[in-house]
Amino acid sequence: TYEAQSMSTQEELNLINQKVEDFLKDNSVASVEGRMSSLNEELSRIRETLWNHRNNLVSLEVEIESIQGQLERANPELDSATAVIVNPDYTQAQGYLDGLFLRRVNELGRWKSDSPRIQGLDNQIAEAERQLEEIDPHLVVDAQAATNPAYEQLQTALPQLRILKKSTERKITVLEEAERSLNTEIISFGQVSQRYDRLKTQKMELSDRLRFERSRILEASTQKDFIDQITDVRIVDSARRPLAPSPTKKNMIILMSIAAAFGLGFGLAGMRELLNQTLETTDDVNKHLNMPVLGVIPDKVLR
Repeated sequence: TYEAQSMSTQEELNLINQKVEDFLKDNSVASVEGRMSSLNEELSRIRETLWNHRNNLVSLEVEIESIQGQLERANPELDSATAVIVNPDYTQAQGYLDGLFLRRVNELGRWKSDSPRIQGLDNQIAEAERQLEEIDPHLVVDAQAATNPAYEQLQTALPQLRILKKSTERKITVLEEAERSLNTEIISFGQVSQRYDRLKTQKMELSDRLRFERSRILEASTQKDFIDQITDVRIVDSARRPLAPSPTKKNMIILMSIAAAFGLGFGLAGMRELLNQTLETTDDVNKHLNMPVLGVIPDKVLR
């Protein structure tokens, strides 16, 4: 019966619920969906940070290469009593401006040109260009300073940039390792999520089956009540056997039949007369055609 099936299904559903609880305890998670979402968010954060550090590394490499080229072209010592040299402040401002342009090019690969991030870089570039215009690109120095100050400044900046580059490379290495580890954890937890999904599917199937069986039980109960109401019939009074046959109105039926026959006969005759359009007598010819009759052909030949 449906009641027995419902009880059996309820027991299976309770067992599945217990399995789900044990599964969550064994994997030390309160929610499989929440844990998977947290792992994906952490992976996105690591990838974004890694992307930023890689862009910074590219900027540092370009800047180091630029300083190395300037050192190769620059003169470490002054040749005469007075000399015109490149203003180190101008060189520093120019390098800062170049770095901003490079950052803007890298950011355009990720952000739209009208985004607040790009607009902020545009404002910084405009301010750096204004400051660069205010700085004299050349300085006139005397021979008392034997070492070129611009060369010394480049030599000081280059080791700092190399240290910063090494630090960025170490950060990238750590982030790449974290990304690989998190990917492995997501793949492993994906298998856990698949087993959890199978348990949830079984639970949903049992819940649907239980609802169906309970609805059938309710329908059967309703039908039983209806049948009980129908079968609750009692005899109020017993039938009595007649002592004589029921009287028939034979004469009345005969008279009504005769009257109906006469009425039908008169009706048909009148209708035939109304519908008859033939000319049968000389009077009909004179009446309808207004023409004289010259002769009449009899129905039978006279001998």
